[in-house]
Parts: sequence; C-alpha cells; structure tokens
Amino acid sequence: MRTKQKRVVGLVVPNPKKTPDVIGRYIRRQMQTKVNKVIFLFDSVSYSEFKRHFGGKISLEGLKRFNSNFPTGTYTAYPSIFFGVKTGRHGLVGTAYYSSKEDGLFSLMSDRVTDLDGNKITDRRYKRDRSLHSFLEYSKSRPIFLSQDLGWLKTSLWDVILLNSQRITIPLKGPEDKRDYDYELRALIKKAASMVEKKKPGLLCVFVDFDEPMHIFGVKSAKTQRLLKMCSSLIADMVKSNPNYDYFFVSDHGQIDQKNTKKLSVEHVKDKLYCSNGGVGRARYIYSKSEAVFEDIKRQVGASGLVLKRSDPRLKRLFGFSPAKVDSIGNIIAVATSASFPSHGWNWKAEHGGLSPEEIFIPFLHLKAKVRKS
Repeated sequence: MRTKQKRVVGLVVPNPKKTPDVIGRYIRRQMQTKVNKVIFLFDSVSYSEFKRHFGGKISLEGLKRFNSNFPTGTYTAYPSIFFGVKTGRHGLVGTAYYSSKEDGLFSLMSDRVTDLDGNKITDRRYKRDRSLHSFLEYSKSRPIFLSQDLGWLKTSLWDVILLNSQRITIPLKGPEDKRDYDYELRALIKKAASMVEKKKPGLLCVFVDFDEPMHIFGVKSAKTQRLLKMCSSLIADMVKSNPNYDYFFVSDHGQIDQKNTKKLSVEHVKDKLYCSNGGVGRARYIYSKSEAVFEDIKRQVGASGLVLKRSDPRLKRLFGFSPAKVDSIGNIIAVATSASFPSHGWNWKAEHGGLSPEEIFIPFLHLKAKVRKS
C-alpha cells in the first residue's frame, strides 16, 4: 500500500505519520517485553543503502521506510527516536536547539554555530524538559550504549538521552584526518557480538558511525561501499548466531554525493548572521533586513534548493515550530533539494541536511526473536 503523499514547501515527502518519533514510541512499547534486545543505531545510512547491503543477508520482511526530521541530521532525528516526540517538542534543529521558554536558538556544539567572523553565537547546555522520557528509561535492565569514542557523543544532549546507561567505547585508531574505519567498525560489531553471546545485556544499543566516512569519501565511493558491505556481513552473522534476541535497525538520515557545487556567497551582506546550523550543511539560516539579499540568495541557489522567508507558514511543518518567532534562526531559510546545492566550501564529498530522497528516507526494521519452545 502506498504512503499518502503531502506537499511541503514545494516537495513531496511522506505522510507526517512516518516521522522518527513514531519509531521511538514503537521501541518504547517493545521495552515491556522480556526478550533481550539489540538496537543498531546507524548514522548516515539511508533507506536505499540499508536495503542494498542488508538484502539477502537478513530477512527484510517488515522493513519500513520512514522520513527523517528537518534539517536531516543526527541531532534532529535521534532525539525524536529516543524521546518519541516531534522536533518542536524536543527543540533540536541540527546541532542547535530552540528553547520556547527563552525564545532563542542555542548551540550544542559551541565550535560550530558561529557568525561570519567566527564568533560563537551562544553556548548553553541542553536541558531536558522533565516531561520527556527516553525509551531507555523503560528498559527492564540497565542499558548499555556501545559506540566508537566520538567526542560529539559526549555533549550535554547525549548526557540527557543516555541518562544512567552504561557507556562502552571503541577507541579511534589513527590520526583524526586518517582514521582506520575498517578497524573501528569491525571492532565495534565484534564487541557487540561478544556481549550478546555472553547474554550480558538486556538492552544493548550499538551506535554505528558512517557519517564521517561518507562525508570524506562519498556515499557511492568504493571505500564507503566496502565498509557498508563488511558491517552488514558482520551484523548478519551476529543475528544468525544469536536468534533469541530482538533486533532493531534504524538510521537518522542519509547523505547525498555533492555534484558541481559552488560556495554560497553571503560575505558581501553587511547586516547578516549566517548560521550553517553546525553539521547539516544543506540547510542555511541567513539573517538580513534587505529584500535584495533574499533575491540574491535565491538566484545563487537556483534550482538546487528552496529559498523561503522565515515568515512562510509552510516552514512550521518542517521545523515543528514557527521559525518566525525565533529571531536567531534568520530571516532567510535555504533548503537543499538537489546534489548541486551551494556548499560550505569544505572538502566533503557528501553532505546531509536537505530534503532530497537520499537524505530524508531512513530504514526501520524489527526482527523478532526466535524463542525456542521448551
């Protein structure tokens, strides 16, 4: 049965009932069962890439296609999955968050959200609304969160999400610009398999980072595809060897290979605040009082994206709250829809943050345990 389509700011995207918060509420309900569980949390693995690499290795019966939040980024999607609420409720819009109480946009990654001169806009710790509860809180045993030793997983947001979970990390290997992803990912999956074989965790969350390899090498590169093939094979072996677990597979967003990009020029704007929104480079929030600037940005973006005024009522559906009420978001919102959207000028070969199918469509799969009859 086809998903009902709705038009949003010039794009056709899936029904809002297919957003990450729906996944989160489903997982929360599954916490009530007594079966041990493993949740694979992928970063940057799209629906199509998941289906391509896991097809034929594990059963994809029950695989569903959801759409990520806007802008398509980890800090926007995973809070919705863990808390089971939409963007406007948890407040995250990329690596910044919106506080309805303080009516402002605040940085989660203090070195990312800056003005054109490189000055920090603000730096505040993310604080959870006490009425929000992560699905981890509903686990019948203390959850274990297994990941690579990534610095951005140590921010205040993840402190709130993971609460009293036990954290286990796989050390990064090699210098920052030449990490050994083969070693890291292989060690991560092998560690997870070892823990499951020993029946140690009642709930094991495994965060699998493909974000940086895709940024650096590109989605369709031989290197990235080989890493995906290796991981999917190791995970499939783990699932087949330990069928008495419930397995969940979910991702936050995909990425798209950049093509013919140029740098978006805003340096000439004097009354501006250019916020790249830290890490979701295919969404731009630009502040300007000049109508001419809006037309200039629109001309630069061309057919590669949508340029909207902050007051556009259609934006509320994407953000989950009205950006017209938040001064620090900017008067101009530019959203990527194609691979040629103007880039940061960084050397990344793939990016996310926009609303192309490659970025927005994410997988969700629940493989139920094969419980043996006594």
